[in-house]
Amino acid sequence: MATMRCTWLPGSAFGAYYHRLLARGVKKKTALMAVMRKMLAVAACVLRTDKDYDPSKVAGGTVG
Repeated sequence: MATMRCTWLPGSAFGAYYHRLLARGVKKKTALMAVMRKMLAVAACVLRTDKDYDPSKVAGGTVG
């Protein structure tokens, strides 16, 4: 549910990633799974390294 919500939030880095995948021709469910995986990887990295969350690293550029 968190993944579905963040894909439609304005200015969301995960939403930008999701829409970029859709633009490349990835199916909706596959793109949603990719966002889920990315969210998990980001959460694990933030917990492991004690660094702050940086949305520019998720979307690969400017967000918003």
